[in-house]
Amino acid sequence: MLFNSYVFVLGFLPITLALFFTIAKVDRRAARHFLLIASFLFYAWWSFEYGLVIVATIVVNFFLGRKIQELADHRAKMAKPLLVIAVAANVALLSYFKYRNFFIDNFNMVTGSNWEFAPLVLPLAISFHTFQQIAYLVDSYHRKVDQPPLPTYALFVLFFPQLIAGPIVHHYQLLPQLKDMNLPPSLDLSFPKTSSVLD
Repeated sequence: MLFNSYVFVLGFLPITLALFFTIAKVDRRAARHFLLIASFLFYAWWSFEYGLVIVATIVVNFFLGRKIQELADHRAKMAKPLLVIAVAANVALLSYFKYRNFFIDNFNMVTGSNWEFAPLVLPLAISFHTFQQIAYLVDSYHRKVDQPPLPTYALFVLFFPQLIAGPIVHHYQLLPQLKDMNLPPSLDLSFPKTSSVLD
């Protein structure tokens, strides 16, 4: 589902906004859960199977981030190896999807073999959500994360307005907005102002 498609502009977006603000008037926590479901449906519209893949990465990285930060607090020597393993696993998954076809084609060309595999379609926004989750793992290692509940973390990764086009955001730019129950029933997506030599 593209942002400039009729399905998104005339269907998904207005329905999602209307339901989100309606639910938020009654229960903001339920509104965030609804937004999480809507974001998953936005992703799974393209491929339900790859939707399950991103859900799996979210669950695994969520628990890895918590464990890494817990070890960093009490057993620092064990935190770094776990961080390396977690980052390597994320990069390996990304590399598999991005480069499997490339390596098979080149192997066949060099060896003259004829391995036949169905072409692997690249999952939507896999680079974006992989690097966003790696940044979360690194920040967890540095004990910079106020660890959120799983639904909030899942929404942080899946949030549909940024899922395809980005930008990659750090946890401190979005997670507090998703967790704060005192916010008005809307999401302020402005980023913190950075200083400039022109200021």
